[in-house]
Amino acid sequence: MKKILFMALLALGGTMAQAQVVVNPDGSHSVVHGSVIINPNGTHSVIHGSVVVNPDGTHSVLAGPVIINPNGGVSQFLSPNQEQAVFPFGSKPGNQKGRKSKMNKFIQQQPPGLISRTDYLKAWKAKKKYEKQQKRKQKREIRRLARIKK
Repeated sequence: MKKILFMALLALGGTMAQAQVVVNPDGSHSVVHGSVIINPNGTHSVIHGSVVVNPDGTHSVLAGPVIINPNGGVSQFLSPNQEQAVFPFGSKPGNQKGRKSKMNKFIQQQPPGLISRTDYLKAWKAKKKYEKQQKRKQKREIRRLARIKK
């Protein structure tokens, strides 16, 4: 009986202790354990809802199985059995005109089978939203500095 109980606890503990792996745009790996991300350089990032607070104070956005970093790069969650390294999202998707065509080209550039099309769409929208927020912040800061100079 003790042996069965021990094996059950070991099985439960084994599944609970599994961590997720995140592949960063530069090819390095981070480990997610609970609400903490352990970065390759040993620093820690904290997951709070759909926002990741990085050690340097910047914020990243969680969008499905990807994390959109402040510099526009995207890190992807991998299941433990996935071995493929991931894609950098940082580059702009081509010279086509219009939002839809850029989004479709962005999706077509990604390797097949890693994540679904809807997840790519979510990542694209979150990336665009983040870029828009950064532009607004920049404009506000410029206006604030202009007021101070007067």
